Amino acid sequence: MLELAAADLAGDAEERAAELVAAAAELGRGASVHDAGESHRAREARSGEAHLALPRAWQPASGEEPASLALPAPGTWRVDALLPAASCPAPPELLGRLLLAELLDGLAAAHGRGWWHGLLTPQSLWLAGAPPDRLIADCPRDPRIVIVGCGVLAMLAPRAGAAAIARVSREWLAPELRAGAEPGPTADVWAAGAVARALLPSAGAELESLLAELQAARPELRPSAATAAASARDLALAGLAAWQRYAPPPPRLVPSPAPLLPAPSARRQSAAAGGAGSAPAALAQREGLAATSWKLRPPSSRTGLGALTPMPFVSRPAAGAPAPALWLSMAPTAMAGILSVLLAMALLFAAQ
Repeated sequence: MLELAAADLAGDAEERAAELVAAAAELGRGASVHDAGESHRAREARSGEAHLALPRAWQPASGEEPASLALPAPGTWRVDALLPAASCPAPPELLGRLLLAELLDGLAAAHGRGWWHGLLTPQSLWLAGAPPDRLIADCPRDPRIVIVGCGVLAMLAPRAGAAAIARVSREWLAPELRAGAEPGPTADVWAAGAVARALLPSAGAELESLLAELQAARPELRPSAATAAASARDLALAGLAAWQRYAPPPPRLVPSPAPLLPAPSARRQSAAAGGAGSAPAALAQREGLAATSWKLRPPSSRTGLGALTPMPFVSRPAAGAPAPALWLSMAPTAMAGILSVLLAMALLFAAQ
């Protein structure tokens, strides 16, 4: 709540306050206001007025009670929490470019409605989105800046306005304000450049060129807030493109398991490579197996089962040794087939 003495108010203060409160009520209605089928929230987002936090209530002076103006707090953190300090380094330049583009968008929306701030400092810029730590850690997460106090200084009488300007630190005041000139939109543009320089003491050449234009010594040489916002937006997009170009690949959160078997193509290649190297040996082995005579005898004539080799057909039988029992090697397969038939019949009877 901001209390204003009656002597500090200009003659049209009540009219200006009513205009600000009415505009705040218009923005606060959101999607319930429609114009030609388009919601007011969509028009607000396109025009940039979402960056403005206007006074919510105006109480004129009554008796001994001074006039009061209720200013909202659109967040928990302000931009001054991002200023570099001994224990906090400067934020990334890409984040600084995004913040500057947001700030100039808000100023362009205010200047387009005929409002100006005049006392723009990092303390009057609120972070309505992510907190400072998250903005730095997750850069380039888009920040959202909300400007508080547009149009308030214009309600003060010249003496009260000069006193308010005198209480602001000189690093945020344009040269003409230090000399006693009236505040206006050009002073806001200069202050936006001062905030950006405070956030990024060592800005790049491209950003430094834009800041030099914003902080030109003569007010008429400074660009308008809308023109500067377009330039700042281009710089932010260029910085985002550079970040995407040089950003490291995302980490693999779930590593893929090693395959149990090699790929079919790898098996074919290894088989082809092995076959090419041992073709003569394989051919000789096949010829030797073809020349070997295998005699199958009936079970009644077979004796000496203990002399059977543990793995039939792996090696050539020794001279004089009995031939391996082929029927015995096929017994497990036959038994499995019989058990499968019996199990199927049991399930069939159980189903009936």
